[in-house]
Amino acid sequence: MTPCGVMKSFYSMFALLASYILYSNAVTIPLGIALQIRPEIVFGSVFLLDMIQVPLLQRFYEKGARLPFVRKLDVLSTATRRLSESRTGRYAQRLGPLGVVLLACFPGLGGGMWTAVFLARALGLDRRQSYSYLAIGSLIGCFCITLTSKMGVDLILHLKGMILEWLSQFWPLGETVS
Repeated sequence: MTPCGVMKSFYSMFALLASYILYSNAVTIPLGIALQIRPEIVFGSVFLLDMIQVPLLQRFYEKGARLPFVRKLDVLSTATRRLSESRTGRYAQRLGPLGVVLLACFPGLGGGMWTAVFLARALGLDRRQSYSYLAIGSLIGCFCITLTSKMGVDLILHLKGMILEWLSQFWPLGETVS
């Protein structure tokens, strides 16, 4: 790989990481595919990032209640109340472990790893059980988003080619319109 190609790969992966931190899988995966990073690399990277945050979130939910600023802000009890008040949260709680899988599948809009880890803790699942449910949910979610993103980008590129081919009938490439 040329030095220019290495830098392009570095910047693309940096953009992927930044979008994961700032947004969610629903933005990161289509961005990676649009940047022409191979879909399996995007899929693996986002899944790995999901799994890296699980132990950190579990630790925060276990030990976080003891931290003074968390106790003062009443973060965990507020999150528990919001989870039990939302339709998504009530439905996921009724489903039990399957609810953890489903919440881990859907990034944003009340879902995602943060909420799924919190639900697993609220359901009283041990770490190993919750980790496997979260991994299954993340795999399903990342796969679905990667598949639809790849199909969408391919469709857009195909339509672009068709439009350019159609326009070239009227204005051959390389000629200017006067």
